[in-house]
Amino acid sequence: MIRCMTVLLPCLAVPFGFGIYVSAANAKSFGRQWELVKKLPGVKKDERNDASAQKRRYILLACLTVVSLALIVAGRMAGGAADVLTKAINICTECIGLG
Repeated sequence: MIRCMTVLLPCLAVPFGFGIYVSAANAKSFGRQWELVKKLPGVKKDERNDASAQKRRYILLACLTVVSLALIVAGRMAGGAADVLTKAINICTECIGLG
């Protein structure tokens, strides 16, 4: 296990470091782009501090959460999970050629 980690960690360090670099560069770029978009004519001002905009976002989030949970429960009660599992097993056994 230790030998495996000594091989895998250097291999994973490069993509992980690159991902951190790209996300930091993207954040700086997004900030500059957002400043330019706010200067365009006809674009609304920043609504992040607007209380009514935040209230609308929370209401929308709450509605989406309730609808999502209701659909998950309805699918679970209808036996949807068993259907998906059966289909996945059938597809895997047909593609790989098991059975």
